[in-house]
Amino acid sequence: MRERKRIFVRNRGRRVKRRLTMLAAAIIGLGACAPATEHWTPAESPKSPRVDWVTFHHRVAFDPGAPGMTEDEAARLARFIRRLADSAAPSTRVTVQGTRDTDTRLAIRRETSVLARLRNAGLAPVLAPAADGPAAGGVTVTVGRYVASAPRCPDWSKPADGDSANVASSNFGCATATNLVRMVVDPGTLVHGRAPGPADGEALAGGIEAYRKGEAQEATPALTPLVIQSGVKGAGQ
Repeated sequence: MRERKRIFVRNRGRRVKRRLTMLAAAIIGLGACAPATEHWTPAESPKSPRVDWVTFHHRVAFDPGAPGMTEDEAARLARFIRRLADSAAPSTRVTVQGTRDTDTRLAIRRETSVLARLRNAGLAPVLAPAADGPAAGGVTVTVGRYVASAPRCPDWSKPADGDSANVASSNFGCATATNLVRMVVDPGTLVHGRAPGPADGEALAGGIEAYRKGEAQEATPALTPLVIQSGVKGAGQ
């Protein structure tokens, strides 16, 4: 009787183990068939300023046979320059292009008059090869510069829950990118950097020579006295 009971218990344990194994295999199979969960990634909304090269064109017209522009045309050119007053950045390019004509001397005088106006306004224009067309077509002034734009902010596109990847918030980096766009003087530096200014070679060489002779002195940081006040005075004291 006892032997039968042992056999029954042993067989029952085997059946339980077999069922548990089959259940585990079924759970694993269901997990493999389930679609992978896609999480929000920072690549969906990058937090970096966008820099584009844009050009502005202005056509200066001349009266037939006149080497200089009229007062109205000079005022139009002045307004165009004022709108681009912040375009004196190193990456800004100002180009002046005239038109070819049988009267080459007249075309050159017109280009010269426009160049003089731009230089007086603090710009550094460059003369481009003349284009085909009559001299009455005038002179084209082209201003090209970089324009920086901030990303779309604030950005709350990332769901607030259900992120097992623990990725940073979609709004992370918005303030940094926006402040950078507002502070940068020349957006072109965000593309290719800025060349360093000239160094004072004589001062640098003097410092190295003093170091080699043992005459260099370490700068001692200024110490600010610490004042500790104790006691509290009440009103009227």
